[in-house]
Amino acid sequence: MGLSAGGAPAIRRFGVGVKYREDADWKICLVKEVHTLLGSQGLLSGWGTPTLFIQRDPVYVVDSLFAAQGLETIYFDHEVKAVQAAGFLERFAPGREAEVERVFADAARREQRLRIVLNKVICTQLIHEMFAVLAKEFPCAKAMRYEEFCERPREAFQVAAKALSIAWMKE
Repeated sequence: MGLSAGGAPAIRRFGVGVKYREDADWKICLVKEVHTLLGSQGLLSGWGTPTLFIQRDPVYVVDSLFAAQGLETIYFDHEVKAVQAAGFLERFAPGREAEVERVFADAARREQRLRIVLNKVICTQLIHEMFAVLAKEFPCAKAMRYEEFCERPREAFQVAAKALSIAWMKE
């Protein structure tokens, strides 16, 4: 947070949805990221920032995406291509490269609407698998299932707070 010309805290804009922060002494910044997920390894390597990957059933993830952006959304289009690359598959889906190729090939033979949905669901699953690998490799990262927050919210949020180095307030 910087200061404006008059000495008052400048307002910083974050992301597409533009969120404003007016507290000069902030310590935590939540980034709900869905656009550069494939950069996760680089961010973890470069910054080592406490990171929580919340994994939800890929069908629900894609359904939420379509509800917000419509079927024409471009989100995950580049990722669909990237997760099929040999290097990605060798790293995050070792031994299953042929299976992934077969599943994407099957989706490619479907009518356009179903092909769009299937490609994004498959892509989301592969990205979740990447998150699981990264959470095992990087001590600063943790993967949790979305359902944990629904089924046992108090326990899940305590685990999440610990993973993110946030003090948990006891009642």
